[in-house]
Amino acid sequence: MRAQPAAADAEYGTHLRSLAEDLSEEADVGPLLDRMLAEATRRLDGTGGSISLVEEGAGYYRKAADLHVACRSGQVFPLDEGITGQVVARRGPVVFDSYGAVPGGHLSPDDPLANGGVVGVPMWWRDAIVGVHVVFAGSRNRFTTADVDRLEELAEIEAIALRNTRRHGEIEADARRSGAAEERYAATRGLAAALLELRAAEDELPLQALPPAARSALADAIHRARSTVQAGLAEITERGRADRPGPVDDLPLPELLHRESQWAARSGRIQVRVPVAGEVRDLRPEVIGAAARIAREAVTNAALHASPSLLRLGLVYGPERLTLLVLDDGSGFDLGGEAATDGRAAGGLRRMADEARAVDGDISMESVPGWGTVVRAEIPLRDPAPAARGGSADLTARERNVLALVAHGQTDREIADLLVISIKTVEKHVGSVLRKTGARNRTEAVARAIERGWLRH
Repeated sequence: MRAQPAAADAEYGTHLRSLAEDLSEEADVGPLLDRMLAEATRRLDGTGGSISLVEEGAGYYRKAADLHVACRSGQVFPLDEGITGQVVARRGPVVFDSYGAVPGGHLSPDDPLANGGVVGVPMWWRDAIVGVHVVFAGSRNRFTTADVDRLEELAEIEAIALRNTRRHGEIEADARRSGAAEERYAATRGLAAALLELRAAEDELPLQALPPAARSALADAIHRARSTVQAGLAEITERGRADRPGPVDDLPLPELLHRESQWAARSGRIQVRVPVAGEVRDLRPEVIGAAARIAREAVTNAALHASPSLLRLGLVYGPERLTLLVLDDGSGFDLGGEAATDGRAAGGLRRMADEARAVDGDISMESVPGWGTVVRAEIPLRDPAPAARGGSADLTARERNVLALVAHGQTDREIADLLVISIKTVEKHVGSVLRKTGARNRTEAVARAIERGWLRH
């Protein structure tokens, strides 16, 4: 066994916190992985290392970075190969005194590191292994359980930093998609307003007073313009199907609904009213956003397809829920007929239902041919309850592993041996479980975990 670094626990803890803060600011995956590799290799007094990013659902992993070792960085391998495959299969750390004993290893037999020890630990994000960190000891060294503990501590920080980096990219992509969605919605409103104006022109122009040739030419021109606008609307809708809905402005909901519907009123053919019942009060931003986007969809569908003369966007503020009613006196349609199942109508209802479900709400629609349509959304005003899960949202993956072994009656020593960690680390995880479950002892922690569905009998 080789000697460990002599830094005191307090100093090491301070260093970990500093490292976590430092890595959290890294926005690019490549430099982040390089820094993580260098830190872990130095901390374990290793001679090299690698990090692989795991896609368990797809059954492969990719060598994303390496340090002082020829691990074919950038290539993709199946999950049953190499030290990464062993870590994923075991769902925990693995230690080999010689890399040559690793099944399906990727190092050449004549590589100096192939004869030395190697350790690999998973990088967990919630219930999934998102990566594996490997460190090579060199020909004269072997790794200890204390080394495994240190690498696991670093891997926890690395997984969070990696997730933050990925989330940074997702946020930028979301912002681009949201911006595109808002631009498309603005274009939709403009084209929809133009279509309403063309319909008004078609209905109100004194075409019969014109000579036959001029009347025919003007009617054809209006028809072509309507067809062009309708084609543009269809293309914008199709291109925007995958867009994430954009944000809405920070306004009281009644004012926001009034503003969002004025494009339909400006045609002069549709009256728009926004009646409000109950005491108007502040709402969660996600509730305002969902209600506004449901209203957008309902107003657009009614104005374009139902030819209404009146649109009412009613809001009812109840003690526990908000009710949004969008009523039109247009043509209506048969909910069981072909119009309700074509791509346009079905897609609009699906988008409204998705918005309602996102805030734990419900949506319904009633329509009578010749009488109009009512869209009703019911949204709870309380904060949504945490979703029921088969696993805990509070416990880490390693804490759940320890808790499962505690439930099976394993001692701290047996748990440490099974998970290749130290007894001190087991005690730390057990203490964290007791604190998070509010239990006084291990038996009570197991009982509470079973009650919450975190463990099975």
